[in-house]
This record gives sequence, C-alpha cells and structure tokens, in this order.
Amino acid sequence: MIFSGTVALLENRDLGHDNFLAVLDAPEVGQSMEPAQFVMVRAGEGTDPLLGRPYSVARIGEGPNGVTIQLIYKVVGRGTGIMAGLRAGAELSVVGPLGQPFPLPEDPQVPVFLVAGGIGIAPFPFLSARLLAAGCHPRLLYGARSSGDLVGRDLFPPGIEMEVATDDGSGGHAGFVTELLDRHLAALDTRTRQRAMAYVCGPTPMMAAADAVLARHESRGHLSLEAFMGCGFGVCLSCVVPLVGQETGYARICVDGPTFPAGSIDWHRSQSP
Repeated sequence: MIFSGTVALLENRDLGHDNFLAVLDAPEVGQSMEPAQFVMVRAGEGTDPLLGRPYSVARIGEGPNGVTIQLIYKVVGRGTGIMAGLRAGAELSVVGPLGQPFPLPEDPQVPVFLVAGGIGIAPFPFLSARLLAAGCHPRLLYGARSSGDLVGRDLFPPGIEMEVATDDGSGGHAGFVTELLDRHLAALDTRTRQRAMAYVCGPTPMMAAADAVLARHESRGHLSLEAFMGCGFGVCLSCVVPLVGQETGYARICVDGPTFPAGSIDWHRSQSP
C-alpha cells in the first residue's frame, strides 16, 4: 500500500562533499518497502517547491514509532538544497513506496556483484541486507570521483566484501568501477559467468558502460535508473527511457522501473539530443 502524508525528520547527517543521510520516522512506508523502491519527498513551506524529489531508501532502521527509512542523497538543485538545510523535527511530505524493486537471485550460490557509482550507492545497503538474509554472498564494487565521495560504506551490514575505485586514484583502484566488474567477470569460468548476477546504480554513462560489460560476458543483471521525476506515478511522462528493439517504445522509470533487466535499455537513443 502506498502511503501519502507527512512524516518527521529525525536526523539529517552531513556526510561530506554535499552528501547527506536523512532518517525519517515513516513506519507506514518502511514496513512495506523493498530494495530499489523509492519515495517522493517534498521539503519546504507551502508550494515551494511544488514538486517532490525521488529518493532511494538506503536502509530500514528502528524508530520511536516502529521503523524508519534512511535516505542517502546529494545536493544537486533547489529541492535537495532545501532538504539539506532542514533540522531534526522538520516535517516532510512523503509518498511511497513507489516503483519496482530489485528481484533477488533464484540461486543464492551464484556470484553477486553490487555496482555503485557515486550517489548510486543509495539502494545497496538495503539490498545487501536482503541478499545476506537470502543466503547470498554479495560483493560491493563502489566507484566515485574521489575518496571523499565514497559515502555510506558504514551503512552496510557485516559480511559484505567491498572494493572501491576512484577516478582520481585517491582510493582503491585508479579508474572506473566498471573496470572492476569486467575484471571479476573475466576471472569466472564461462558457466559461472553466465549465472552471475549484477545490480547496478549510478550515473547514466556508468550504467551504460556496466550494461556493455555484462553483455560482453553474457552475464545477467538489473539496473536501477536515476531520473528527474515530476509525479512518481507515471502521469507526467518526465522520466521515460527508450527500450531495445522498440523503435518508438519507451518505459516510465517511475512505474515500469526504476529497475530494468540488463540489456533492455537503448542507451544510444537515451543519450541522443
């Protein structure tokens, strides 16, 4: 069931480099939330801003009224800027959970990779907890511009193996996180490589590159797309993405996604002017 109403902000922690962790007292949302689903959040007085912003849920925690939802976000515009300036006790308008979640692997013994780029780390603490509970052994591959942008690693449950990559070489592998994915898949035998599962979230160029790596190795995966959304319900059509094999076919990220199978997005058309 989708909740629509007002919730209290319990914490708004500055993680550095314009990244924040918001903890919301939202048991009606958290009790039915699944990994990669999102919430639309509107902060501010009256109708300014008019529209909410989509936020991935990073973790479900305990709170004074049952459970909380924890959101990792980056300040990129007016809406997130207002959100970053709020203090505990502020009230937020929230709608959720929305969207389609990540499906878990049918076989928990297959290699599982979580591939995050920048703020694309947001859905993975929640997903990793579900994977561990299902008997899977996920490995996090986390890339960012610099080591200061590698936020949220302390939100992951014990048992997650992590590797990091930075564009400037300030932490871990000097290069792209997709190079780590390529290296790990190449090290597997053919049958294991084809059964492996990758979950990907990050900037569009990074996800397109990860999708190409998965295709080259004939590996499976699911992508969680990021997009500006006006409504979150599929009405405004502001978050459409072109599909492979459908010359005029589009999907709405908010309701058909945000998760899509690897190989289903037409990246060439999605990046055309």
